[in-house]
Amino acid sequence: MTFERYQRMGVAGLLSVVLTACGERRNFSPTRAYQELTGFAMGTTWSLKYEGSTNPDDLKALRKSLDDRLEELENQMSTWREDSQISRFNSTRSTNWFPVSADMVRVVAAAELVSRKTDGAFDITTYPLVRLWGFGSAEVPDELPDTEAIAAARRAVGYRNLEHREDPPGLRKSLAELQIDVSAIAKGFAVDQLVEMMERGACTNYLVEIGGELRASGQREQGGPWRVGIEDPVVGKSRIEEVLPLKNAALASSGDYRNFLDINGRRFAHIVDPKSGRPLPQRDLAVSVLRDNCMSADAWATALTVLGPQAGLEIANSNGLPVMFRHRMNGAIKVLDSEHWPARSGSD
Repeated sequence: MTFERYQRMGVAGLLSVVLTACGERRNFSPTRAYQELTGFAMGTTWSLKYEGSTNPDDLKALRKSLDDRLEELENQMSTWREDSQISRFNSTRSTNWFPVSADMVRVVAAAELVSRKTDGAFDITTYPLVRLWGFGSAEVPDELPDTEAIAAARRAVGYRNLEHREDPPGLRKSLAELQIDVSAIAKGFAVDQLVEMMERGACTNYLVEIGGELRASGQREQGGPWRVGIEDPVVGKSRIEEVLPLKNAALASSGDYRNFLDINGRRFAHIVDPKSGRPLPQRDLAVSVLRDNCMSADAWATALTVLGPQAGLEIANSNGLPVMFRHRMNGAIKVLDSEHWPARSGSD
């Protein structure tokens, strides 16, 4: 579904689909139950659990509208697609304003905010470094990049070299070599977009997840808030050590124990430190962040992973962020909570 077609369809068309699926259409009384839809997008899986109509046509229509929106976002923000909006921006060496979607501007603006608050620990302009180390759509190198190659890539990096404007929506680079990668924030933004669709359709009980980033509203089928599991950062194992109630909030997690790369016998996390130009060492570290929107939680989780438990906890506290660090120390998993992380309870 192209952006132009989405515009022609308009909000009313999407709302009609979601309103029907949620069982709120006037003069319409469908059987209601908790439903689950799943799919694949943005290089990962997505799922939606919600209370709504059991009519098969309603489910089919809702799924299509969600798939169309996710496809639209991929056409804008996927570095894997050569004809995507972000790939075309990365390929140009012009330092003039480049027209982009309003979605892209919102994502870049949110990324810049986290970059400023973390002194550049989060930086979407690290794409030259991402490619140098063989992450994303690049080929994995046989040998570690040398100091000269890293320094050359770093000269094309820096969030202050990227501008954005809302009207007309556009981006502008001050360095011709500058390239961006929004993968550390785009999944969270996509979660928020699906949430917006559900809320416009009067759905109040739902859990949206894309690649492990979540946002919930209302209650689960069994009653009470949605419950999500938080893993210990153990390589090669999936071990839930804590269950968090999630209501009217978003949760994003980042870490170095799931997605990593082995180069010449050395293991690196799949996150590049913008200041060193090198991937993070694999430290058995996981960070979970609670926010009212998933885009912000997604970006902050990556930034705090780069900063690590000590510096990350200080910044989380100074910004009033509910954050939990789990990391291996002396053979055991240590848990560190920020001042605003919710108190633990044994109840559901």
